[in-house]
Amino acid sequence: MIAVTADRRAMGAALCAGAALGVVYSLSPLTTLCVALLAAMAQWASRGLSDRERRWFYGLLAVAVLLRMAIVAGLFLSADRTQPFAALFGDEQFFKNRAVWMRNIGMGIPVSAADFIYAFADTGQTSYLYLLAFVQALVGEAPYGVHVLNAAMYVTGVLLVYRLARQAYGRVAAMTGFATLLFFPSLLIWSSSALKEPAYTLVAVGELVCAVYVARGPRWWHRTLGVFGVIVGVVALESLR
Repeated sequence: MIAVTADRRAMGAALCAGAALGVVYSLSPLTTLCVALLAAMAQWASRGLSDRERRWFYGLLAVAVLLRMAIVAGLFLSADRTQPFAALFGDEQFFKNRAVWMRNIGMGIPVSAADFIYAFADTGQTSYLYLLAFVQALVGEAPYGVHVLNAAMYVTGVLLVYRLARQAYGRVAAMTGFATLLFFPSLLIWSSSALKEPAYTLVAVGELVCAVYVARGPRWWHRTLGVFGVIVGVVALESLR
């Protein structure tokens, strides 16, 4: 009887969790996907940590993610309803508008002639626009979801740096740098924006990881992949600029 009751409770909890996940996904698919990505990255980055270090790691990470979510939620709630969307910085309007126009053009949705011309204007052209357009073609328009996407990219970059620093300098230095990168005020706000810098940071960190593999890869194919990754990183950084 006790086992049956426990099974029912577990089934009920699973159903409630599934229903909650479905509601969240319907409200913001991009947020759901980004949180799942961060959870997977956090599990990878926490491998080999002591119990105490793991508690600090997950505590700092959870607070950092919640703060960024709160910033995005505050932006949404404080938006002027007479405008399509709000922005933390003026240049975000540039990226949000052009990415949506490019998405609409790619999906065959009519846009004005002026929007078509401006979407592909040479001024401010960057591969980041194509990234935003592609993501929103998959999940739908997400003028606030792109803030969550950028926060996820920045935090992923911080997790990669944390693993590198821990291997090279030890747990104290790595955790100190981890906290600094997550909570330094200007980086906190900037990484919650819709600007291209969080994507640039993630690509730069990925290139650094590849460079380390070139120098310290345990096998020849690790070093070969590292060289390939550095080349891809150089091209990607140039296109983002």
